[in-house]
Amino acid sequence: MNHDTEKTLKKVHDIFKSGQVSLSVAESCTGGLISHYITSLPGASVFFTAGIVSYSENAKKTILRIPGDILHTFGMVSEETAKAMAEQVRIIADSDYSIATTGNLGPDVLEGKDTGLIYIASAKREKQSQNS
Repeated sequence: MNHDTEKTLKKVHDIFKSGQVSLSVAESCTGGLISHYITSLPGASVFFTAGIVSYSENAKKTILRIPGDILHTFGMVSEETAKAMAEQVRIIADSDYSIATTGNLGPDVLEGKDTGLIYIASAKREKQSQNS
């Protein structure tokens, strides 16, 4: 791991540990690399709850419970799918925050979308208001 990557990861660890909040990740095109980086530094278990690699359409439907209408209307490589992945992994892992990636890293055009197109989404737990 290069120095800049390690420095960034240390900042991520510090932010989540100091805020006492949790993180989960749903990955498609990154194939688990984000989860690997997060867990490559000691102490990730304090805040990192889960990483799910859902590469296929079936995995997105069955594991992440992405509605079929989102996948059929917008495709696996879309902003809408990335947002749904982020929200679903946050719910499944019961984390405060989540990130998700989906895209086409090639070598061929996928769903009419060019190589290199990547969507990254995030989600956060909504604070429940307390009634007095």
